[in-house]
Amino acid sequence: HTETKNNMSFSAWSVGQRSGLLLCLSFCHIHRIYNRACTGNTGILVKAAAAIVGAVLIFIIGYVTGYYVHRC
Repeated sequence: HTETKNNMSFSAWSVGQRSGLLLCLSFCHIHRIYNRACTGNTGILVKAAAAIVGAVLIFIIGYVTGYYVHRC
């Protein structure tokens, strides 16, 4: 389907191709970040850091909750 307006031609096919290309580029970028941060030695470090941060957050939440529950 092609439209002509003010001597310019627009094609729905080319618009669809462009948006598909942008989607692929976005996905490829995310995939590249995933490969860099979640695999190999870096992936192990990221997972260990996330586990430590999670444990600290749970400890802090438990500490604050215990403080307010046993305050009286």
